[in-house]
Amino acid sequence: GGTAAVATGGAPGPGSPAGAAGPTDPGVAGPAGEGGGLTSRAAPTDLPLTATLAAGNTPDNCANVTDGGHNLSFPDATCGGVNADPRLAPLSANGSATLTHALAPGSAAIDRIPAEGAGCAPIDQRGVKRPAGAACDIGAHEVAPPGAVTGPATGVTDTAARIAGAATPNGSPTTYRFEYGTGTGYGTSTPAASAGRGDDAVPVSAELSGLAPATTYHYRLVATNADGTRAGADQTFTTAALPLPGTPPGAGPGPPTTPALDVTPPAFLSASVSPRRFAVRNGTTFLYAVSEPARVAFTIQRALSGRVAGGRCRKPSRLNRGARKCTRWVTVGGFAQQSDGTPTRRRLSGRLGGRRLRPGRYRAVLVATDAAGNRSAPRRLRFTVTRRA
Repeated sequence: GGTAAVATGGAPGPGSPAGAAGPTDPGVAGPAGEGGGLTSRAAPTDLPLTATLAAGNTPDNCANVTDGGHNLSFPDATCGGVNADPRLAPLSANGSATLTHALAPGSAAIDRIPAEGAGCAPIDQRGVKRPAGAACDIGAHEVAPPGAVTGPATGVTDTAARIAGAATPNGSPTTYRFEYGTGTGYGTSTPAASAGRGDDAVPVSAELSGLAPATTYHYRLVATNADGTRAGADQTFTTAALPLPGTPPGAGPGPPTTPALDVTPPAFLSASVSPRRFAVRNGTTFLYAVSEPARVAFTIQRALSGRVAGGRCRKPSRLNRGARKCTRWVTVGGFAQQSDGTPTRRRLSGRLGGRRLRPGRYRAVLVATDAAGNRSAPRRLRFTVTRRA
């Protein structure tokens, strides 16, 4: 508010006797100040705030408000709730038409609102689903880096291979690339390509050529959006040796021969999961056997409701809400391990890729790939995750 102004009278005039000084007229003070970020102009404590982030306003972030829960105020604590640095990035589009302040790593606003029972909004200002992590973030921006699952390699020859995976944009424009090389330092990558900005996992792949024969290569999928970069697990494949002219053992002199190519795919002799129903904190165990040494890839998918449209089970929307209901399987992660052909176990904890599995129905899709690149038919195992034992 402005301070009062003071009007000073004129000096005494000349003459005999001298004239009197003019009167002094005090001004009227301006109205009380209402500075700050959020102020209730009604009765005090008349404005409740919930899941709101206020930072950097002067002289205060809030005045005459009540803390409705899960707020953040910085550097002062006038809005209630958390009083810590939200580490706001500069105002920018962040993958949407409206501007937001992204939350930098280490932000005190990340994962502060429980996913259930606390009024967590289903989407942020950009339309990105909440929560992207273990809990919802305070404010307009949900930190949602993309998901990246490295898949198996197929079509492996002496100089080429096809590598695959699944990228989940999590609502923001996302690009992906594959890194590969003869060690876990990789050193080479494929050109960046778009995975879109949807919520579901997108199958992606790349063709590699010019590889060295009889060499083991490491590779992984890397996905990037406005909220960060994530890399899938390291996978390997071994290129075939060059077919050299030679004579079969014991055959004596004769015309050159070429080793026969392996075209027989591996097969699952058995596969099971136990227990099939388990609490998220307990986990479960897969037991399987393959007909030959192979790398077995596990793709974990969650059952979600859908509607039939265009001959496919799609995500429910206003356009298909009258269509027949169906079940769609959405990939939430994966892993792989090498099997020597004997019965093999694989433990699945209640977490996958650093995230806890949500209660619901799931299935694991197992695919075995041998050294020649032959792939087995998929084997599907269903299980249920519960909140409690």
